[in-house]
Amino acid sequence: MKKFVVTTFYKFVDLPDVQEVKLAMYKFCKENGILGTALLAEEGVNSTLTGSRESIDAFYQFMKTLPVFNDLEYKESFCDTAPFEKLKIKIKPEIIKFDTSVDGKLAGERLSPKDWEKLIDDGVPMIDTRNDYEVIFGTFKNAIDPQIRNFTELADWLDINLRDHDREKPVAMFCTGGVRCEKSTSYLRKKGFKKVFHLDGGIIKYFMESDRKRDYWNGQCFVFDDRIAIDHDLKPYTENR
Repeated sequence: MKKFVVTTFYKFVDLPDVQEVKLAMYKFCKENGILGTALLAEEGVNSTLTGSRESIDAFYQFMKTLPVFNDLEYKESFCDTAPFEKLKIKIKPEIIKFDTSVDGKLAGERLSPKDWEKLIDDGVPMIDTRNDYEVIFGTFKNAIDPQIRNFTELADWLDINLRDHDREKPVAMFCTGGVRCEKSTSYLRKKGFKKVFHLDGGIIKYFMESDRKRDYWNGQCFVFDDRIAIDHDLKPYTENR
């Protein structure tokens, strides 16, 4: 059994008391030996944390005491060594930097792994919203790579490559955990695109739930911690660390 649980979660929700939430989360994590990074903003939370099974389960119970977060969906992976060295809980203008005028709660339609695979089979264009150095590790077969260095560049790419006459056509997006997809599909909906889809829970959830992932995915999935990347079975890739 792996020693450390790595939990990833996000939620777009109005959070006016963001400073109070930060202090409460930091206090609980510090007292329970939980490491990692959490970004808080008035638009919600975006986080990856790690700890023992007991401490992470206790964290889940703690988050339920905060009414706006009692329905959080967590995606877990596991490793033998802690993939973070510190605890960082920060307040930012956005939980994922993109465009403060975009409401992440207006995202496109979420698709389950099975529906996502049907979409691929139907030939619907899939846009990988991740950075170019992430895509190098792996991506869905036939996915479109915008070759961006930073997520903030995606809006310009979309403006150039998706024209007004594409607004009636289906388009799909995916990312690691789902948060970038919600922001980017919200952006397209704001611009008038009607048939916008994204992979529910991102690549991590897809790895956890799909029985046919090896038929649709090439390579690994980059993650923003010391594991560098995870494979189909969510095993840490350490590159001889």
